[in-house]
Amino acid sequence: MVGLFFPTWNTVAINQGSNDVARGGGSTDGMLAQEVVGHEDRFITFPDHLSYEEASTVVDQ
Repeated sequence: MVGLFFPTWNTVAINQGSNDVARGGGSTDGMLAQEVVGHEDRFITFPDHLSYEEASTVVDQ
């Protein structure tokens, strides 16, 4: 699983509202933790052939 930093980037313009729901923005917790809990639409799975480093650059479309 990869957490989406800007989970609404493809549905809204980047503005203060989208920054507020970004991981670590507004009242949203960041990703620097051993376990992160969130709504299922805030994460994506990545193919097995990608490393974690490669998957960190995946863009949800």
